[in-house]
Parts: sequence; structure tokens; C-alpha cells
Amino acid sequence: MALMNVRWMGVVCALGVLAGCDDGGGAGGAGGNAATTSSVTSSSSVSASGSGTTSSATGSSSASGTATSSSSGTGGGGPSDCTKFLLENCKQQKACAPHPFAAQWETDAICEAEAERLCTDLPSAYTDLNPGVKDPAACQAAITGTCADYLEGLDTKPDACRPLAGDKVNEYDGCLLTAQCGPDMACFENLFEPQHGANCTNFCSPYSDNPDGQICLNSDNLCDPYKGRFCTFLYDDTKPDKIADTNTLSKTCHAYDYQPLGAGCNETTEKRCGSGLGCGAPGTISQYKCVNLLSEGQPCKASDIVGKDPCDSRLGLSCLPKPGDPTKSTCQAPLYVPVNAQCGMVPDGMGVMHLQVCSAYAYCSSTTNLCVRKSDKGEGCVSGGCYTPYECIAGTCSDPAAKVDPMCTVAP
Repeated sequence: MALMNVRWMGVVCALGVLAGCDDGGGAGGAGGNAATTSSVTSSSSVSASGSGTTSSATGSSSASGTATSSSSGTGGGGPSDCTKFLLENCKQQKACAPHPFAAQWETDAICEAEAERLCTDLPSAYTDLNPGVKDPAACQAAITGTCADYLEGLDTKPDACRPLAGDKVNEYDGCLLTAQCGPDMACFENLFEPQHGANCTNFCSPYSDNPDGQICLNSDNLCDPYKGRFCTFLYDDTKPDKIADTNTLSKTCHAYDYQPLGAGCNETTEKRCGSGLGCGAPGTISQYKCVNLLSEGQPCKASDIVGKDPCDSRLGLSCLPKPGDPTKSTCQAPLYVPVNAQCGMVPDGMGVMHLQVCSAYAYCSSTTNLCVRKSDKGEGCVSGGCYTPYECIAGTCSDPAAKVDPMCTVAP
């Protein structure tokens, strides 16, 4: 069960489903606890971009989500729950967000192969990790329904997909990731060395027990974001800027109240726009009102939305100068190209320059400007040119160097 929890966390982090899959200290890490480094799988080795591959995962296949091979820890007889989850995501992401699919997986064949590889034991640079999610079955159901459900899950993280707590329950236990820490605890940066030991860079400590409405000193960590409370200003529709009090000390702990299309908003308050929406900037027709984010090809102006791109980033879009007419901007995604294709700024048949980008499984050669497949473990490499989680060490893709929890002592 421990390894299954690790696989679920790794895959869900790779899909960007969880709030908090970071690698460092502070609230929202994606770690947990397990016996040894060698038993840890993809929890810390799968990046948000989902990079990593196998040497056989090239080319294309007729349909995604069809692999039936078993993976480690399943007892045989078919794919693991983790593999089935990732196979389903292959289909969902390709159907609902094809640009991010091309960036993350490149082809059906790679995504299908990774559905097995990422759910088996992979080396990790971290020790004492055993993460998981609260309810794997409910998490899968929440993000693999309709395209609307899938895209909403990228914005507002389903409660079932939130990480389990770790087993470091003593205050001042050294940590690398928040989810190593026990319930209602986080991996905080030690700002007062050497108070907790000269080598104590991060330690587990309880979240503040502040209820909604208490002052939080501009820190989400004092509100317990794992319970959906954040440090924010309060919305006031009677004020010109819609903020009740702009003094930082007036920020208090509140759960975000996601607003529908046309509702009042301010992204620095608890009244934030729901999935696929943005808050109109001051001076626009829709100022402080939730509006739809723009789709591919629509004309855009970066300053029209507060705090985010006016184009729907869930679809891999951003507001960029229009090719051939840089005086105008439209919602675009880079053109993701396969191995051996030209990358960088490439002219089309009319001489108009377009950005061509390699997927997460390749890199753009600085000498040939062609996409080159990344190397597997034991193969020769250049910096940044190895499959996840391997690192290029002395010209060879190797296991990542182990990272050890810092040693901390109880404060006097």
C-alpha cells in the first residue's frame, strides 16, 4: 500500500492536479515517508511538466489508453490503479487540452509507456517519503469525467486529490517536503539559525490554529492551506478597488469563494473567479467582474485581466504577438514538434516566423536546432538531457544524488 500511495502522488503531481507538489520546504510539498530511498518511486522524480521517458516510448500508436501490462506492486494480472489512472489521463488530456498533452507526452505511445514506467519503482533523491492522496478512487473520478470536470480540476484542486500527511509528528523534525510532516503541520524554513541547530534548514511545525477571520501576517502557512484556508484581503463591493482594507495587517484567513461569470471579484481577496474565468482589470469594460478567458486565435490584451494571462492557460494558451503582425496579439500555443524536427523560431512557407518547441521528452540542440531525444540511465548525456529522474553526471545519465533530512534540535 505504501508504494501505491507513492505512485498515486507521483502521477497526480505530474498531472498538476494537486496544490503543492513542490520540491522544497514550506507549505504544499509533495513528500511523505517510506523506509528507504531505493523504495521510493515517482513521487519526487516526476516533475510538473511530466518529463521522463523510456527508450522504447517513441513513435505513435493508434489510440491512447490501451496498454494492459502490469506494473510493480500490483500482484500481476493487469495494470495497477496508478497505471489505469494515468492511461485515463492520457485520453482526457489529449481530448480536452491537446497543447499541454503535446508538451507533456508528445505522442500516445509515450504517454502509454509512461503509464507503466511512472507507476513502478524509480530512484529518488529524497529519503523518508511515503506520500499519497486522500481518496485515490474519488480523486480519479473527480478529474476524469467531462472536459469541464477535467479542466476545473486543474484550477480548483479536488479535496480527494489532496496529499496525505507524513509521519514526522515532532516539532523541529528536519524535513525536505511538507508532506513528510504530520497532520496540520508544514515544512517551514528555519529563519533563525542556529536556534534549532546549525544544519537545520527546514523543520516540521504545526500550522497556526487560526480559524477563519484571524490575522495571518501575510502568510498562507498560518491559515492551513491544506484545509482550504488562505491569507487574503476581504472583498467589499462598495470600495473603488473592491478591497475592504488594503493594510497588509488586515489580511485574514479565509477559504476562497470562487465566483461565477459576471460576478464581482478581486483576485487579491477571497472573491476570486472560478475555473476558466478571469477578473477584469481596472479601466476595462468588465472591471472587477468575472469574464471568460479567451480561446485559441482570439485577439487579446495582456493587461485586460488581473493576475493571470487573458488566454486560457489550462489549454496551454498565452497572449503573444501575432506571427507576421507583431503589432497585434492573439491567444496562441507553441507548436510542439517531434524528435529530429527543427526547433526555435522557424519560418513557414510565407517566411513568417513561428516558435517550434520540443516536448518534455526531448531538448533543442544548440548546435543543430533540432529536437533530440533525452537519454536513459547509463547513456551519454548533456546537461538537462536525461529522462526524469536521472541526472547527467560526468557525461552519463545516473541516479540522482541522495538528499538527507536536515538535523534539527528542540529550541531551548
